[in-house]
Order: sequence, then structure tokens, then C-alpha cells
Amino acid sequence: PAINIITTNDAEDMAAAIFGEEADGVDIISTSYTGAAITSGTYTNVEFAPFSLMTSGLLMTTGDAQLANGPNDQDSAGIDNLGPNETFNNYDGTNSAELINVAKLTIQFYTDQTQHLSFDFTFGSEEYYYYTNSPFNDAFFAFLDNNPTTLSMDSNNHPITINNQFLTIYNRPNDPLNFPYDNG
Repeated sequence: PAINIITTNDAEDMAAAIFGEEADGVDIISTSYTGAAITSGTYTNVEFAPFSLMTSGLLMTTGDAQLANGPNDQDSAGIDNLGPNETFNNYDGTNSAELINVAKLTIQFYTDQTQHLSFDFTFGSEEYYYYTNSPFNDAFFAFLDNNPTTLSMDSNNHPITINNQFLTIYNRPNDPLNFPYDNG
């Protein structure tokens, strides 16, 4: 089935896709988004099984969000969206990286709940495995309270990137799932 993607760079819409329109116990104070206009969007009508149970949410890319609709029938289907670049210091506890075509969502929120804060994500990359161990290194980072320590680490405490071998390829030629990204 096709994924319904609505391209947006509206940070409030993106936050609503993560927290929901009426997130119990969470008050969103402010939002901001940095990225090319075509890079991100909200999605519905998708079944990522066996990858994820998320059927709707936020899609952030380093290319064109509409390409997520697939099919993934060619190598290197991504594009350079001429988005912003920035330096990310201490991304893995030691090194810095030059990031290209950054899509960054910042959400300032307040919660007075005593429950734990958690989130689910699915990370996919058109660049895996073709560009593994090259300068082209798609990544996903999540931070809390502007802490330089990322919340999004793999089971070996490494950042979620294509260079750390986090991903497993599920879409192969004639794959019945026809998932649009190389995914883990």
C-alpha cells in the first residue's frame, strides 16, 4: 500500500505527529525546524511490519520525503536537497562530523508526569549498504535537555548511523514488502 506523505516544514505539525494532538501530561512550549522544505513530512497509511508498529508519524530525511513512497527499485535514489549543513561536535563521544542536508526538529516541552519518557523510531537509509564506511553517513540522533549525550544509541552504545553497521537489509529484489528504504 502507498504511504500517505504530507510534506511539511511546520514544526508544530511535526511535534503533533510525534506527541499526538492531545498528548496527556505533555505541554509543548515551543518548536523549531531547520531543513529543506522537501525534506520532512507527516505520514499515515503505512505498515512497517516487521520493522515497526508505527502506522503514522513524522518522516525526516536528508533528501526528499516523497521518495519514501517507493518503490525502492534503484540504487542511490536520493537527491541533494541543498539543505543546511552544520558541524556536530562530539557526536560519538569523541569525534566531530560535518553534516550535510540536515533536518533538525527541536521541541521544548514540559511534563509533570512521574512516568518514564520514551519514544519509538524507525531508521532507514537509501545509503546503506552502498556507502557504508564512506563520508556519506546517514544518522539519527535524539537528545534530551540539550545534553550532548544522545538518547538514540544502538545496543553497543554507538550512534544510529549507517557506518556503525546498525542496519539489516530487508528490501531485496522482488521483496514482497517493497519497503522504500534500506532499513533496520
